[in-house]
Amino acid sequence: MRRLVLLAVLCVGTASLRAEQTPPVEPLSAVLNHVREYLAGYLARAQSIICDEAVTILTIGKDLMPTDARARTLRSEIRMSWEPAGDGSTSAPVVLRSLISVNGKPPKPKDDDKCFDPTAISPEALSGLFSPDNQDDLLYTINGRKRIGQRSALVVEIHTREKMGRSEVVKVETCISVHTPGSAWWRVWVDATTYEVLRLEEFSVGPRDVTIPADKKLGTPEMAIVFERTAATTEYRQVKFSDPDEVIMLPASRQYLQIERGSQSRRINYTYRNYRRFMTGIRIVQ
Repeated sequence: MRRLVLLAVLCVGTASLRAEQTPPVEPLSAVLNHVREYLAGYLARAQSIICDEAVTILTIGKDLMPTDARARTLRSEIRMSWEPAGDGSTSAPVVLRSLISVNGKPPKPKDDDKCFDPTAISPEALSGLFSPDNQDDLLYTINGRKRIGQRSALVVEIHTREKMGRSEVVKVETCISVHTPGSAWWRVWVDATTYEVLRLEEFSVGPRDVTIPADKKLGTPEMAIVFERTAATTEYRQVKFSDPDEVIMLPASRQYLQIERGSQSRRINYTYRNYRRFMTGIRIVQ
């Protein structure tokens, strides 16, 4: 009996010690301010960095496995940029993409702007999610602590305050995109101590019924499509630089999944390698 009591005391003591070692989560407003401060430094440093992006576009079946269709591969050189605005502020950061090869060959004019290819200019996601200009349109919550590898992370969930509305079909030449107000939400994993972004998850509420209108010019009939699921995950990793020596968390990979009923589903894999600095006129504020 004495041994059982002793074991119980030891278990309680261990649990108490673990509880003491886990610091309490700061208020939401403080966490958001820390993340914004981190992002300000991250974006300033990222503007002087360039890297190689490899993209593989796969069509997938109902089992989520690749079909027999040939994968489309792209290689690009990417960097981040934004310009000062006339009122003393700065424009929203964007990712600039220079296409180097398509399926292992130099790109031809007809290879540009395929429907599922990354665009030459695309928004930088993190800056928009945590911009003070957007805080009235977004709802933030902290969904506890979790671990990524050896790191303790706070999970920040972000939902749009906009009510879900009817899907809008936008057509540009032969490409079709669908926008559904109020359907998007995000999870951002940040280091519980440094507030570095470790992972970004993006989701779109489904299923969503969409009708694609007929196109007489292309000879395509009206189509009914159901978007079952759309999700993307970006993982970040530490990248070391020298002169000056520093370590920066930068994107390592991104996986995008779009599952449709009535049309072709796709998985798009991105990898980011060969990070290096290039000279710019920016000044990094510590």
